[in-house]
Amino acid sequence: MSTETNPQNLGEALTLIRIKKSEIARAYELRSQEFSDSENEIEVKKKFQSNSEAINLKLEELRKLKTRIEKTNHETIIDTPDGKMTVSEAILLIGNYRSLLSDLQELRSKYKVSDYSLSDKKVKYYFGLNPQELEKEIAVLEMKKARLDSFLQVWNWKTQLK
Repeated sequence: MSTETNPQNLGEALTLIRIKKSEIARAYELRSQEFSDSENEIEVKKKFQSNSEAINLKLEELRKLKTRIEKTNHETIIDTPDGKMTVSEAILLIGNYRSLLSDLQELRSKYKVSDYSLSDKKVKYYFGLNPQELEKEIAVLEMKKARLDSFLQVWNWKTQLK
């Protein structure tokens, strides 16, 4: 990473986001540990104030970094396997692929339900896709998602942060 406080591209910024979130979690934990003391009231209040100020500073840094990332994502157009779109659109498309995959994978259980019947009568069930067709749909979507996700990760390291 070029500098911890001034990332140059989206990849560096996203890495820095994870680091800052960890720092904030540790700062919350420290404040919690130092929240009470049976020995010194003045010292515990000073520590609380100091810890709170450090947390607020880290949260402000995180907010500013996330804002820069959002601005970059909305303003940067990339040429993806699915056509030209902003980085934000590519992220949303990956989210759509995840939702579609989740829904299709849940449909697998419908085949199992059809094997059981509450009465002695055999009930014939019909499905929108046979199991092989469903698996093919899932495989195609998984490939599209993985391809776009990999493509976007590469772009993250090429795209200058605004």
